[in-house]
Amino acid sequence: GEYVCKLNKSLYGLKQAGRQWAQLLASFLLEWGFHRSPMDPCFYCYHKNSSLLWVLIYVDDGILMDNDSEIRESFMRSLSARFPTEDKGELTWILNVAVGRNRKLNTITMSQQLYIDDLLHKFPAVQYPSLSRHFDTPMTDRVNSDETISNANEVSAAEKASYMSLVGGLLWLANMTRYDIAYSTAQLSRRYTNPTTDDLKAAFRVLAYVRDTADRVLTFSPKP
Repeated sequence: GEYVCKLNKSLYGLKQAGRQWAQLLASFLLEWGFHRSPMDPCFYCYHKNSSLLWVLIYVDDGILMDNDSEIRESFMRSLSARFPTEDKGELTWILNVAVGRNRKLNTITMSQQLYIDDLLHKFPAVQYPSLSRHFDTPMTDRVNSDETISNANEVSAAEKASYMSLVGGLLWLANMTRYDIAYSTAQLSRRYTNPTTDDLKAAFRVLAYVRDTADRVLTFSPKP
């Protein structure tokens, strides 16, 4: 006969593992006294008198913000007793984003230059000789992104996989710090599963533009 196994707890990699982990962490935070934000389910707020502690969660990474070091240390002791935890101190790096802070100017900067370097190593722009040029914009105004165009110039299976991976990487950039490529990556994603050679060239053009502007940072400042 056939056999089945009943799990006593969730295992990493299973379909429900992510949901189980999110529920477990949320229950811990709520029991500790946090309130979940109605605007963002990943944002938790704790306040006691004038003390504040904010926690922002992304899967198993988190950012802490506080105005009371004793509250923060108490929380970290409780968190470390419950889960394996590594406190990296002041925020400098999160989700492939380098974070800088200038307390004198009251500014925070976010950069993905290292992530862009990784993309360039993974997808060398020299695959297309024309990309040795420098571009002022991520895409040309002559790009045809109509989903109904002919498939006469279909790409190979390997090129399709490269296109999907590259567009995914560019979308992450656009969502995090590089809003200047948001429109072009949105157009590329329309042909995500059925790209042509022109689509592939257009994707590498965006990569070339990002290459030339890799040192561009997103700055948050209280002054306009």
